[in-house]
Amino acid sequence: MIATVLTDKRPVIKVSINGQETAALVDTGASLSIVSESDMGAFKFKRGSKMAGSVIGLDGTEQSMYHTGKDFNFEVEGIPAYQFVIGNIDAVKASIKKETGVEISAIIGYPTIKRLELIINPSTNEISIGYKD
Repeated sequence: MIATVLTDKRPVIKVSINGQETAALVDTGASLSIVSESDMGAFKFKRGSKMAGSVIGLDGTEQSMYHTGKDFNFEVEGIPAYQFVIGNIDAVKASIKKETGVEISAIIGYPTIKRLELIINPSTNEISIGYKD
């Protein structure tokens, strides 16, 4: 199965959050899959409990992360993806929007890339999904 790639400038694919279409950056360097805290209202999900520790954002500041709750559903081409956290990705969103014109709502990190068996082929601008139920 091939994911719908939305731009040839970055690996950004079509996804759905709680049944609504949006976009996500596929980031092999990200150790977490993160959904945008600023999009919580648009996709109607709430923050779960605060995670232990913190992460350093692109701007160099320490940021808290939160678990997603049972009201959060993320899918790539109809395949559910789990283990997302909620965080501030506004700087990444702005960078992607400026470069590609596409607004993302999430970053798909390496653990989710592995689970979905995503394969990025930059020469054909395709991202295939190897995961099968």
